[in-house]
Order: sequence, then structure tokens, then C-alpha cells
Amino acid sequence: MTVPYMPCETPTSFVSRLAARNGIPLAGSFCEDQGMLFRQVIDGEPAAIQRLAELAGVDPNLLFASTFRKIDENVRLLGTERFDRQWMSRARLRVCPACLLRDAEGSTLPPDAAMYCRTWWQISFIRTCHLHGTPLAILPSEQRTVHDFAASVRPHASDLSRLVDTTAPVETTRLEDYLLRRIIGDGGGIPLLDGLATGVAARFCEVLGTVRLHGRSQRSSKLDESQLRIAAQFGCDLATAGEDAIRTFILDLVRGDVTRSANGGPQAALGSLHAWFSDNRDTQDMERLRGLVRDAVAASLPIGSGKVCLGQSVDERQVHSI
Repeated sequence: MTVPYMPCETPTSFVSRLAARNGIPLAGSFCEDQGMLFRQVIDGEPAAIQRLAELAGVDPNLLFASTFRKIDENVRLLGTERFDRQWMSRARLRVCPACLLRDAEGSTLPPDAAMYCRTWWQISFIRTCHLHGTPLAILPSEQRTVHDFAASVRPHASDLSRLVDTTAPVETTRLEDYLLRRIIGDGGGIPLLDGLATGVAARFCEVLGTVRLHGRSQRSSKLDESQLRIAAQFGCDLATAGEDAIRTFILDLVRGDVTRSANGGPQAALGSLHAWFSDNRDTQDMERLRGLVRDAVAASLPIGSGKVCLGQSVDERQVHSI
């Protein structure tokens, strides 16, 4: 017996609902019965996704479009969007309870076979349901069933109404709206971010917004989820305004560093923004952002020719100090 494939549903959720529909408690057992390995579905191996589509009688292109395909231990691809493992939330059960209730109420299937996982619930930077304007809930789940959506959500079905009633509404941020557009293939619309990997673009907004709101000494890793949402909003506002707005912000940040000597250099002036660039490996995306910030810093700090600024030597001094 099959279930209808739902828009933007992850293949792991789909095969989990197929198992539930056929009275099998665990997706892994169902996959073994059908000559597949659940791990191959989790990793998005093309042969397993194709087999799943044939088994359920659905268009494989729909499944491939919502598949997080494993490239290596640290990288997944969703369509053409690249996600580092650290930017994903697949090890936690993140859901919108209102969406799950709607799934169950609008279907004749048993609740665990009707409720499904949306791709964007597995992106760490998306913390809000854009349909219901509520924060995503993190439900307890066992490690062995964390990818088995039906098995994980089954114990919580009776508690969803309470979660909906006790959750305060919030608006989605501009960054979340932007990321959602990219994930579902509607384009981005923020030129500064469009050419960057999705995770790099989102983290840049979070770090930039953290410094803008809390000062150069505040690390974004020390903020809670609610604070990160707000920080990302402010960072996205700067990114939306474009490169000139970023340069102006950096100039103001450096010139406003009245408690330190100008000879303290970029690390002292930029604080946690400098630390973020230093902590992350060199990629083309990161270097593009470094170059933008480096130019702004070199235009406002007395950095001599040949001195290193954000991983690269400065060609020509622009500012002198007494």
C-alpha cells in the first residue's frame, strides 16, 4: 500500500510513511523487506531514491528535488544548494506542530502515515514556520529513529494540539524567507548573497548581525535560538542593502573602536567577525566576503604594505598613523 508523495517531502520521511502505511513500525525493516538499505535513502544515493520512486509509483524527479545527497562526510547537496553538515539539523526532530496537525486532519490515513517532514525543517538557519508564523518545535526522539520520521513523531501525535495552543506566534525573518526561496527553487533576490553557498550566506548574516546588535566582542555561538533569529534579521538587512552598506558598517565599526589603539589591528577592531573568518576554512565564497571586509578595513586602519589582513597581505598602505 502506498501513500501520496507530498510537496517538498524528504525521501526519508516518504519511506517512513510507506512503512507506517503497511503496518511496519520501523523504516529500516521496511527497506530490508523491499531490498533496500535505509542508510542509502538517508544518504540520498541515486539508486536508492530511484528504487523508492518505482516502489511507490511516484515521479523520481520529485524525490530527487527534495533529497539531501551525501557528497562526503561533511557536505550535502539539495538540488544545487550546498550545505555543510554543521548547517543541518537532521539529528534532531524539528517540526511545526500546526503543519503536522493539518496533515493528519486533512487525510484519511493514520496520523503517522499522514504527517510528513518538509525539507526546510532540516536546515538549521530556518527556525520559523512561514505558513503558521510559529517557531519550529524540537521534539524528543531516539537516536535510532531520528531519520525515521513516522516512528519519531508517532509518540507525540496526541500532544500536538497542546503544543500549538501554547506556542507564541513569531514572524519569519527576511533571512528565513530568502533561504526558503532558494531551497524551493524560486531564486534568492539578494545579489550579495545569491552567489554564495546557502550556509555561508546565512552564517555571514548571523555573525554580522551579532556584531551589529551586541558589539564586536559577542560571539554568535553564545546566543540562543531566539537571539540568533534576531541577529540574522539585522545581518540580512545589511546584506540586502549591498556591498556599500557592508563597507560603511565596517568603517563605522573600526572608527568607533575608541577604547583601543588604532594599532591594535583588524583582529581587535573586528572582534568576533574577524574570529569567524579565521575559524572557517578557505573557500571561494569565504574569500569573496573576506575581500569585501579586508578592503574596508585597509581603508580605515594604518596597515602597512606587506602586512597580513584577514589572511592576505596588503599591497599598499592607505592610512597612516601618528
